[in-house]
Amino acid sequence: MKRVTRHIKKLRPKRSHFNLKVHRKLKLFIISFFLVGSIPLFFYVRFAFGVTRTWDGGGTTNNWSDCANWSSDTCPTSSDIANFDGTSSKNATIDASFAGSVAGVSIDSGYTGTITQSIALSVGTSSFSMAGGTWVGGSNNISVGNDFTLSGGTFTSSGTLILDDASLGVNQTVSCTGVFPMTVDVKFDTFGSATYVVGSGCEVTEVADDTQIGDIQVDGTLHAGNLTIGRSITVYGTLCIFRYLDA
Repeated sequence: MKRVTRHIKKLRPKRSHFNLKVHRKLKLFIISFFLVGSIPLFFYVRFAFGVTRTWDGGGTTNNWSDCANWSSDTCPTSSDIANFDGTSSKNATIDASFAGSVAGVSIDSGYTGTITQSIALSVGTSSFSMAGGTWVGGSNNISVGNDFTLSGGTFTSSGTLILDDASLGVNQTVSCTGVFPMTVDVKFDTFGSATYVVGSGCEVTEVADDTQIGDIQVDGTLHAGNLTIGRSITVYGTLCIFRYLDA
């Protein structure tokens, strides 16, 4: 038995240097594959943001949540800009099934339809800009992380425009012609690093309990309640204070 056991041990294959090299190369190949293969995925995700979705009216309804109404049959998300132009003047409704958040809203003079806002809308740092069409906001609020510009069309709303830079220190301007239809609530970052500007020819009314803000520049007319100024106020137009000014 001892002789047989010794003979079997001698026949056991040993791990050669060749096998070790092949094994190491295989491991290196697998690691390299995953490292290199992950790079295109990273760049794809990075550059997939900020797409402009144009209203083409191809859906069977007027709803924003009907993705067939948008270019590439894809509804805009919080990373996209909802764009309205001459592509289609079909009426649109921001309905309850829509997520309620976009990066920006752009309505140019080529759009002649009506947009009805049925829910609160959150607009990111790509701004809200309207130059044509009709906007019916009802009593629903609009929150925007950058400028809010009304240069054309018809805009009606009894809701509140919330200027909220989400603590990013983004300067925000409210621009309009005549009386701004919404009450404005300013919620700039508490570090006071942003500037709130009322555009020339625009008459804005603020709510009476604004939180602390940074600089204020009034080129038009500002009707303010209890106003807390974080740094400074510059008035080129008209400033009306209902209660008191805390600077």
